[in-house]
Amino acid sequence: MEVNDIQYFNTKDFVNSHFSIVCAKRRGGKSTIIGDFINKQFENGDLDVAILFTGTNADFPMIKKPFRFTANEIDKLDDIVDNYSVMNEFNKIADPPNRFKLKTIVILDDLALQYKSKEFAEKLSNLSVRGRHYSYKPLSLSFFIITQKICCLPTVCRCNADYIIFNNISSMTELDTVMNENFFLMDSSREGKKKARNLYNGLVTSEPYLFVVCENHKSNIREYKDYIKKYVVKV
Repeated sequence: MEVNDIQYFNTKDFVNSHFSIVCAKRRGGKSTIIGDFINKQFENGDLDVAILFTGTNADFPMIKKPFRFTANEIDKLDDIVDNYSVMNEFNKIADPPNRFKLKTIVILDDLALQYKSKEFAEKLSNLSVRGRHYSYKPLSLSFFIITQKICCLPTVCRCNADYIIFNNISSMTELDTVMNENFFLMDSSREGKKKARNLYNGLVTSEPYLFVVCENHKSNIREYKDYIKKYVVKV
């Protein structure tokens, strides 16, 4: 498998109500790529509302003040999920013209302390497993979880994420986790792992501002190109 065989990811390819993890080092472009995703989805009519929970209140200028919350307001996340659950139940019995059609993305940014909390870890795990069941079409409720350290997220979250998005990972522990959970699916033999590492190294050094997108929601995969894509942020 060559780097040139890997296709570019299109924001229109996001599945309905996805749970996604974006991992990169500090100042590694995490906010930039998500901002790019959001802007394109707004432009294409694939998104109505973007909500931010942040520890720094930085970045994402396209998200206005009423939709920005601090880390101390994380309990409002429960309200969002509860509201979607109510709308989802209503849609099951309503005539099509009367159904709610709201499309929302929730971004959890720079919440390192919350990620370490057992209670919050359980909340994230529940969202990764059950989140899409709160918002069947025509509703959509998606999540972007931003982290510098993917290992700080529960294994359940990582293994149930629809998308794992990352760029060059310097920590061997972090890289081994990403490779074991996302790149060694085709062939776990010594030679297979060597080829997977070569593909990873080739991808992350092939273009400036490139992120690797693992589409883990796909079940019928036979080659790396079936579920691994690349995304370049134009800056």
